[in-house]
Amino acid sequence: MLNKQNRLSLRTERVRLEKTGQTRHSSLFIVIVAPSSQGEAAFPRFALLVSKKLAPLSVERHRLKRLITEIIRLNLNEFPQGKDILVIPKKNSLSAPREQILTDLKQLCS
Repeated sequence: MLNKQNRLSLRTERVRLEKTGQTRHSSLFIVIVAPSSQGEAAFPRFALLVSKKLAPLSVERHRLKRLITEIIRLNLNEFPQGKDILVIPKKNSLSAPREQILTDLKQLCS
């Protein structure tokens, strides 16, 4: 689980992210990156959005969330500071290896 300082609440920030953020696509993810509302020196904050269409069973959705969150947590220093990031996985991410997920996320967030 990510530290509280690295978590982003979608209830309060989703509209701002979609309006001010840049949307980037890859074969594994859709990522929306926006400047942080807390300033440039703020920690990077992440939110995950896994739809029922992607993984109909809650077990699959939560497993994917845990996997992506753990990859982000272990490599937190490699993501840009002062950014709010919304990660939306695609179908291919269910079977992708950890290394590919990490490289894809780093490429989309930078």
